This record gives sequence, C-alpha cells and structure tokens, in this order.
Amino acid sequence: TIQIARQQTGNKKVDFSIQIPSSLPAFRLDPEQLQQVLLNLVLNGIQAIEEEGAIGVTAVLYTSEAPNRPDIVEISVTDTGRGIPAENLERIFRPFYTTRLGGTGLGLSLCRRVVSQHGGTVTAESDGNHGSRFVVRLPLREVEEPKEAYVN
Repeated sequence: TIQIARQQTGNKKVDFSIQIPSSLPAFRLDPEQLQQVLLNLVLNGIQAIEEEGAIGVTAVLYTSEAPNRPDIVEISVTDTGRGIPAENLERIFRPFYTTRLGGTGLGLSLCRRVVSQHGGTVTAESDGNHGSRFVVRLPLREVEEPKEAYVN
C-alpha cells in the first residue's frame, strides 16, 4: 500500500512511517479489500498535505477480557495535512460527499462499507486545522490451522 502511495505524492515531500508489531497474529479478512481501505485513507492523507508532511500507519492489538468478545486489531492512518473541519467530520463517510474539487465522495463511504462487512468500524478524528487520524477497528478472527487431508 505504501509503495503504491509513494507513487502518488507528485511534487510533495511526504515521509511515511509504518509501525506494525511483528507479534500481530494473522487474522482472517479479505486482504485486497483491506488494502483498498488503507490505500484510500493514505491517498486522502497525501491529498490533504500541501507541500510537505508525514503519514503514519500503525497497528495495535487490544485483547478482550470478556468471554465471547473477540480481540480487536486497531489500524490508524494519520496525516499532517490541513485537517477536517468539525462540521464535515460527521458527513465524510456519506456517499458522494466531498469537499475536494474533482472528488467523487466515494472513497470514504467505500472504506466504511468494507470495514463494516468485516464486522468493524472506521472513525475519523481531527482538530480541523492540523492533520487527521482515521481509525479502523476490526475484530480478530484468527486464521484456523489447515486440517490435514486424510486419504483412504
């Protein structure tokens, strides 16, 4: 995702940081759809950066103490762009809502739909002036070990 995003920075100087713990367990999801979500969020961050800035992608595992509640993987995408005004924060996930000239307003609504289909949530935070943070929370559904095939 970051390799693809680097190609979209144009003349902007964008520093990327990735913090994903190696101890994060494998979990079940559609990797292409998650990549599309992350790419949309990172590209939005690039578009929000004027001339230079930074984008960070982090992942954290939150373990649940409650029975029958899955652990949560939280993936954050932060940028140092212009931020999102408070009055727009509640609308940005609506289909066709955009503040960008030439934008379709479909990227964030697609993100919400894909994350929701995986049983998760996506939220946005911004002070309206200095950057944004998008948080994707997904229930951890661990990959089952493949069962050995028995031949008679």
